[in-house]
Amino acid sequence: MKEGTPTKVTVEKQQLMEDTDNWLHLHYWVSPTRTPHFYLVFTTCAILGNVTRTGILKLSNYEHSFIAPQNTLWPNFVSCMIMGMFQIFNTAENAWFADYPYLFSGITTGFCGCLSSYSSMMLEVFLYSASLNKVNISQHVTLPNRAYGIMEFLSVLLSQMFVSLGAYLFGRSLATDIIVKYIDRHVENEEMKENEVESVRHPVLRKYVRFFDLLLAGLAVPLIALFVVLAAVYNNYSRSNWTLGPIFGIVGAFSRYYISTYVNPLNVRFYLGTFTCNQIAVLLLSFFTMIERGYNSSMTAPIAKTVNACRIVSALGSGYCGSLSTISTFINESYNLKLHYALFYNVMTYAISYMLLVVTLGAFSWSRGLTEPMC
Repeated sequence: MKEGTPTKVTVEKQQLMEDTDNWLHLHYWVSPTRTPHFYLVFTTCAILGNVTRTGILKLSNYEHSFIAPQNTLWPNFVSCMIMGMFQIFNTAENAWFADYPYLFSGITTGFCGCLSSYSSMMLEVFLYSASLNKVNISQHVTLPNRAYGIMEFLSVLLSQMFVSLGAYLFGRSLATDIIVKYIDRHVENEEMKENEVESVRHPVLRKYVRFFDLLLAGLAVPLIALFVVLAAVYNNYSRSNWTLGPIFGIVGAFSRYYISTYVNPLNVRFYLGTFTCNQIAVLLLSFFTMIERGYNSSMTAPIAKTVNACRIVSALGSGYCGSLSTISTFINESYNLKLHYALFYNVMTYAISYMLLVVTLGAFSWSRGLTEPMC
């Protein structure tokens, strides 16, 4: 080695010193190619995804609604439609987010992933098929016999699955046939053959994308501070519905992102990372449901016998588990697989989730029983 030639260790030290010096500058945090920028954008998207899911659930909770209150069908529909749209926006032909990959990850994996919830959907599948939902418990309503549980299982699962898939396909078509055509200008090129056009990027589009990218990065810290303060100050229904859930959701979203990033590439025909996240979320949500609604040893009250404990457990279920699991990414992955691989991926995912619920929440409910929660 020639004298004065920097070694690998020297280069790494220099890079570390540069990063240490640069973190004090605003550009280090807002640059779309820097990892801190990704953390900020992804955090904001995770919070907004959780808040949006809660808002949609509240809007769909009214008397005599066609879709049962607190059903995740509406959030999953909206999430999958947005996911389908943004997949088209970022294709090689459009490439709206080519210079902003972290913004694309934040919107799709962060916002859409937190807006949808696979674990809550599977919990609904089990509770309806086993006659253990809140209406069954409060009004002592049961199915005519156990065999009708199969119909309930298929009704919930197929409705959720095909509504989500239909929303995803609709989102892709909406983006392709309407949105992209109206945002991108097309001009004729004299040197090209007749009837051929050249796509020209709308000059304002990049400004909007850049502004949106900076806005999401700038909102991360204020939103975290806001929700932490609100969760600490207001000890009411908002703690389980609006404030604690998004805080736990940040951790769940990042857990899903990193597990999927490192595990999904292991098998291109079966997304092990998303599969693992969904199964862990289902298992945790089963335990949280036991604590929230399961009878204690004296059979007089739920295990979470105080309102505050109930709210915290509920926030863990809706926030952490809801963000750790995802329907929108699951549907997007299934769409990108060949049909026989997609069918295998779906069947294995749903079957194992249901079995986990049966051996945990099912065994507990049939031996000790479930009751109405304290909150």
